[in-house]
Amino acid sequence: MTPDPLGRELDRFDPSLPIESAWTPPASWYLNPDFLGRERQGVFHSTWQAVGRLDQVDHPGDYFTGCLLGEPYVVLRDREGSLRAFHNVCRHHAAHVCEGEGSLEELVCPYHGWTYALDGTLARAPRLGRSEVFQRERFSLKPAAIQTWGPLVFLHLGEGLPPVERQLGDLQPRLEAMGYDQLKFAARRSYDLACNWKVYVDNYLDGGYHVSHLHRALAGQLDLKSYRTELFERISIQSCKAPEEPPAELPPSMPSSTPIS
Repeated sequence: MTPDPLGRELDRFDPSLPIESAWTPPASWYLNPDFLGRERQGVFHSTWQAVGRLDQVDHPGDYFTGCLLGEPYVVLRDREGSLRAFHNVCRHHAAHVCEGEGSLEELVCPYHGWTYALDGTLARAPRLGRSEVFQRERFSLKPAAIQTWGPLVFLHLGEGLPPVERQLGDLQPRLEAMGYDQLKFAARRSYDLACNWKVYVDNYLDGGYHVSHLHRALAGQLDLKSYRTELFERISIQSCKAPEEPPAELPPSMPSSTPIS
């Protein structure tokens, strides 16, 4: 049996230990690029990932594109009104068949002009010539699993497909109580962070530890003693109550020159 090159580093972390006896994951989990390869399959490709909104694909021909850990995809509404997702890769020389978002009649590879219908089937392969081995039906765009949940669109790029409700069902009653299905898109902001993805998640999930020091204005509007973290099979929910009495004056946040957590 081939030894697992990451086995020793994985064994350094014991998730069964009580928190008062446990260490955080080793630094190698954040620095060794081999871990990202393991996480690509074990985390991102084995779970449903939110990639967009239903209002982006309201009408036949509407589409949007994106990339999930190196896997380019396109989500679209076909002529019959069905929602579809494909790997955004031409079956000929692997160029993207569309970019950005908008509306289109068909998907055309910019490299050699291979053209696909909105159901992913190959419609035209210009100047292909006569071939005794080419089978058009074998060169459709590769589909990706797609489901919707509330106003959101989710993709699953891996094997062993569970329903999206199994992954997110524990959130359903909380979000319904908040009227999440009535939310309307306002704006999108994107930021490039020079860190391993787990550093960003760790910062968000530190139980409000950095809030009282770094975000003092926010902390003044929270009863941090009520901060709770609830763990479920696939998700965690963090909540915090507002103080019974609002503060008389909100303290300032730390200066922007202070290193963030």
